[in-house]
Amino acid sequence: MSERGVGIGMTVVDADGRHLGKVMRCDPWGFEVVRGFWCPSEWVVRYDEVLETRGDVVHVARSDEALFELAAGRLPRTWRR
Repeated sequence: MSERGVGIGMTVVDADGRHLGKVMRCDPWGFEVVRGFWCPSEWVVRYDEVLETRGDVVHVARSDEALFELAAGRLPRTWRR
C-alpha cells in the first residue's frame, strides 16, 4: 500500500462511477491505472485526486463533465472537497 491506501491491483472508478481500470504501479507522487489487454488505456493519477478508498476500490476526482467546466474557466465540482 502506498499513500492514501492505494495499492497495486485495486479498481479505480471516476467521479461519474465509471470503471477506469486497475492500479498497475505506485510512485511517490501518484499511480498508474491501466484498462484493457490488447489495446490498453492508461492514466496517471496524482494522490491528491483521490476522493476516497473503500474496500478494494479507489474513487478519483475525474469526470467528463470536469473537462467542460475547466474549458469554461470554472473549478470542476469533482475537485471540491
